[in-house]
Amino acid sequence: MKNSYSCERDNVIKQTNERINMIEIFVSGDRRAVASDTTIEKLLIAEKVEMPEYVSVSVNEQFVQREEFSSFVLRNGDEVEFLYYMGGGSI
Repeated sequence: MKNSYSCERDNVIKQTNERINMIEIFVSGDRRAVASDTTIEKLLIAEKVEMPEYVSVSVNEQFVQREEFSSFVLRNGDEVEFLYYMGGGSI
């Protein structure tokens, strides 16, 4: 349950973001304010993702093809997850 301070803070963040062409997204559940023209490719760089060539990305629980990373523009409220393939050992 949000208290009045939390709601007021969220409103101020939203108004500030709108004035400076920012959007709010969630990356692995954490809130981020990013430029409104942020692509997945730009987000991978901004988040300093190690070995981005081995990362799969989902936006709102839908996988995005690697070929689309440079053109897929994120939208306000998008939920982004970075998923890494992990090879296994033996049993």
